[in-house]
Amino acid sequence: MTPMAQKTLKKQDRDTREIYRVLKSHFPELPDDMDQVIYRYNPASIRIRLVDGAFQGKSFSEREQLIEPLLETLPERIRTNITLLLLLTPKEAKSSDDLMNLEFDKPTGSLL
Repeated sequence: MTPMAQKTLKKQDRDTREIYRVLKSHFPELPDDMDQVIYRYNPASIRIRLVDGAFQGKSFSEREQLIEPLLETLPERIRTNITLLLLLTPKEAKSSDDLMNLEFDKPTGSLL
């Protein structure tokens, strides 16, 4: 897939921009390129990948506890669309063989 075709798979809308705004206010080191953090995969699915050193040494449950209060500030209609939440350290993001991390970088098309 060409880089341009890949870029078009990552869609942004009002909801993804709102989530990004909330995350960026608490994680100012997030990339300015929203596509690296969040995108709408299809009408019913938003994917988030948050890479931050604050997750170092924490279990996934502890990582969730760090951002849960932020996500709870969002309207329920937005929260229910979050279907993927990757919370990685910078080292994990670089060395991850995790298929979902790879899917975030090179998303496949949705049938929806």
